[in-house]
Amino acid sequence: PAMSADELYAKLDITLFEAEKAKSDYLFYEQQYADNFTRKNEIIAHLHSSTAYQHGEFSIVYQPIVALQDNKRLIGTEALIRWHNRSLGDISPYSFISLARQAKLIDRITSWLTQHIVLDLLTFRRAGHHFPISFNVGNVDKSNIDIFVKLNEMLKSAGLSAADVIVEIGEDELQQSDDDVSELLHKLSEYGYKLAIDDIGKSSISLVSLTSLPISTVKIDNCLVTNMTVDSRAEQCTRAIIRLANTLGLTTIAVGVENSQVADLLTSQGCDAAQGYYFTKPLEMRELVEWLDQQSQR
Repeated sequence: PAMSADELYAKLDITLFEAEKAKSDYLFYEQQYADNFTRKNEIIAHLHSSTAYQHGEFSIVYQPIVALQDNKRLIGTEALIRWHNRSLGDISPYSFISLARQAKLIDRITSWLTQHIVLDLLTFRRAGHHFPISFNVGNVDKSNIDIFVKLNEMLKSAGLSAADVIVEIGEDELQQSDDDVSELLHKLSEYGYKLAIDDIGKSSISLVSLTSLPISTVKIDNCLVTNMTVDSRAEQCTRAIIRLANTLGLTTIAVGVENSQVADLLTSQGCDAAQGYYFTKPLEMRELVEWLDQQSQR
């Protein structure tokens, strides 16, 4: 059947969007582009609804962080959000976090996450386990300070403190060189939150950021960590980051450790801590308590 003008323009818009995303001068239309566009709009529509937040579609898993220089003792966990939508099934966080940013819904997700982190911190404390929980901030801007003010109030009401939470900021967020970012991070530090830069090595962070911002921890990007034993440049970059961080008095955490060779190499280079499947996969709260109990019996 002949294509209507509306259908033609719709396919043209979708193809232009894909060409711009691919940084290509031209692309030929493919049905996959329309399918991706439809799924993207469906995900955003579900993020706008209350179902994901109020009906148990979101959940948290925890990635243990262990001390490489201290017998792999647990020193913290990273909270990772998961989403199983009743209509769309499991949705990758890489997909919906990016779309939530575009749709300006990331603060709503962060609010949900922080509320549940406080509840889980209490559960871990009652089980006899004391460690901080870190989470990645999807939107670094002074306009979302209210989220952290409310989080601080919830922590205090629960008998906890801001020091029980580590706020992770992606290296790409610091690339903005925005005074708003600096102002927010200094304000969070004043509240007592510990701050970490995530994905170090993914791009080219300014040394000024490491020295002028109230950062206590740097997390080495998993692409560097994963390739350490097969790519000498990745190994040299990782070594340089660890040395620089040690010189500045910053804690280093390697992300994405998947085997003993990488873990041993990081340990020999003086990396403070690590996380990854070599130690354990991300665990649900109940699984983490069981894992910790097993670790303590060794």
